[in-house]
Parts: sequence; C-alpha cells; structure tokens
Amino acid sequence: MRIKNVLVTGASGKIGRNLAPALVAKGYRVRAVQFHTPITYEGVEVIKGSVSDRDFARSALEDMDAVCHLATSKEDRDGFLDVSVRGTFNLLDESRECGHIKQFILASGDASVGIFFYPHPYPIDEQTPLAAYPGYYAFSKVLEETMCAQYIIQYSLPTTILRFSWIQDEMVIPEKFGHGSANSADRMGRMQTSARALSFSEVFRDRADIGWRFARVMDVMGILLVAQGRYKQRSIIANSPKQSPNHSL
Repeated sequence: MRIKNVLVTGASGKIGRNLAPALVAKGYRVRAVQFHTPITYEGVEVIKGSVSDRDFARSALEDMDAVCHLATSKEDRDGFLDVSVRGTFNLLDESRECGHIKQFILASGDASVGIFFYPHPYPIDEQTPLAAYPGYYAFSKVLEETMCAQYIIQYSLPTTILRFSWIQDEMVIPEKFGHGSANSADRMGRMQTSARALSFSEVFRDRADIGWRFARVMDVMGILLVAQGRYKQRSIIANSPKQSPNHSL
C-alpha cells in the first residue's frame, strides 16, 4: 500500500500540531482541517470548515489517500454531536463513497473502556468491552470506535483505531484531574499541583499507578507515523503499558 496524501482533522490540537509538520517532513502531502484555531504549518494545505458539514467532508477527502481523524470535543454537548457523531460519520461515509481512501485512522482513547472509573483486573486489549464513564467525551469515543468497527464489518473500509491514554504535551502537568466520577475526581484532586515544570516521574513518584497512564505527545505522534499505510483489518494500540500490551501494526 502506498499512501502519499493525508487528510488531518484536529490539526491544531496537541497531536495535530506535531503530526502535520512531521508528515510533511516524511514526504507526505498533508491537508489540514482548520475549524477555529488558525493553522500556519509550512508545507501544509489548509482548508477551513467543519467535518459536521457533509459537503465539506466530501471536498476535504478529494485526492486524499488516508485520513487521520484527530478532531474531538470534550465535555461539550453540541460539540460532541457535531464533531464526534456527525463529523466522524460524515468522514467514514464519504470515505466509503469516494472509494479511494486506503486507510482511515481514528485517534481514540482509553476513556472508551472507562479507564480509572471501572475496575480492570485484566489487561486491556481489542476484546475489552467498550464502557464509557459518565460524560460526553468518553461516550464520544465509544461511538467513534463503534462507527469505525461497523464500517469495517459493513463495507470493509480499511480502518485503524489507535486507543491512547491521557496525552500530555511537553511534560505539562494538568492543574485539575477527574472526569465525572466523584471518587476518581477526589482521588486525583488530591494530586493537583502548580509545579508545572516538574517531570512526570517527579510528580508521580509515589503514584506509579497514575503516572503510567499518561502518554507523551511525541510518542503518540510516532505511533501515528508508524500506522500510516500499515494495518491489519482492525488494529488498536492501547498506549498504557501496565494495562495492556502494545499491539504491533
């Protein structure tokens, strides 16, 4: 499989702003979707619009070989419906319709299996049931993965689902933790820190069970680069080494 042209949604986010320039450096032609935040990466074609618009999604896919769908919405009801539900559906369905998309890569997360909210006594892998914790974001990842899985089953659309842990950019420590669970929010809240310059190992030296759940953005970008053009029918990488193995593409 030879992929030369890649559409990147969510290109202004913490992953996208690293991935788009890296793809260009690797020799790919990159088209990035700009929604709100301006994109000014050298060598990247920028198109402005929303993937929630079917016509826009169709035009965005013109001449593309692959899709890296990074766009997401956090705890925003309208954004959840527009980006995660309608946007993902539009991209999948237009990828099916156009017939020239060789790979659809979804950036998902371990929120789709309720990480840190539900007990996981066994390693998390591709067979782990989807079980969102309360809130729109985790629910969105369940729906995105489900739609991708159905497009594999129904239409054999080449799809790779990459399931990441909490992604941190440049070792930035979040000021607030928690995702809708009173217990987990209280537990994580006790770890709030203003020491943004500290490394993960320093901040989490006494809480290894929490520290390893973070993924460095550069590692995530590396996985996305490796995933380009290399896939089984469905592949998931769970980037939480103590919870589950890394499945090679």
